[in-house]
Amino acid sequence: MSVEGVFNYLIFDNPLSKVAVDCVQKGSSLFGLTKSTATKATQKGANMASSAAASSLSKMAKSCGPFIRVGGLSGAICVGLGAYGSHSLLLRKDVSDERKRAFNTANSYHFIHSLALLAIPLCRKPLISGTLMISGIALFCGPCYHFALTGNTNIKPVTPYGGMLLIVAWLSLCL
Repeated sequence: MSVEGVFNYLIFDNPLSKVAVDCVQKGSSLFGLTKSTATKATQKGANMASSAAASSLSKMAKSCGPFIRVGGLSGAICVGLGAYGSHSLLLRKDVSDERKRAFNTANSYHFIHSLALLAIPLCRKPLISGTLMISGIALFCGPCYHFALTGNTNIKPVTPYGGMLLIVAWLSLCL
């Protein structure tokens, strides 16, 4: 579905919009407007808004497309690792509860931040926020996955730095 189709659905075809348009039409009769005039004005404004929004979204996607692509790739990796974890790693008796918790933590943070990467083009400083988010995912989730899958604790001390990067990435959205 195109962006314009989504906006048209949001504006005209869903039940809440139909109620809102009905209220506008009923209210317009109080001011001497006809029902068809109110409907045409509402649709014209909605069409202008949807085409402007589609244009803005397409410009943002072009300028910050790499973050959307990385978010998509990261999400796919996250789902794959989650499937491996739930169907294999978490069922093994030789894996400690600490490693299982580390895997679940890594996978949930990875998933949440992969979704957040998809919204990076909407912030004011996408290059800063996106870079911080990707770095945080790598430095937080990477060592957690490594520990969970191997039991090796050599790179586990890097995890807090990744967590701090994720916090700073979220705060950078306020810039």
